[in-house]
Amino acid sequence: MKTTVDDAKLKEIIGLLEKYQECVDPNSKRDYSERMAEREKIKAELKAIGAELDQEGSMLLMQGVAAQVKKKNSLLASYLDSAWNGVGYWMG
Repeated sequence: MKTTVDDAKLKEIIGLLEKYQECVDPNSKRDYSERMAEREKIKAELKAIGAELDQEGSMLLMQGVAAQVKKKNSLLASYLDSAWNGVGYWMG
């Protein structure tokens, strides 16, 4: 059973998480409401990816991808954990 994603998919997920991180940065000069709207859009994209992974390989694949992200950046992994809350059996 597949428990990881390829580099291209991982890069896509990390890219979204980095954008998410910019949205929640308290030192940002961008308008708060704009950042929160963008954050919700990104969160929806991450949830959709999580749902695809859940369909493709269940919780094992999601856990594997979360571990891949954590190897790169543990803070981004915590954002992913939160975004995936409620996808399949994921409880972030």
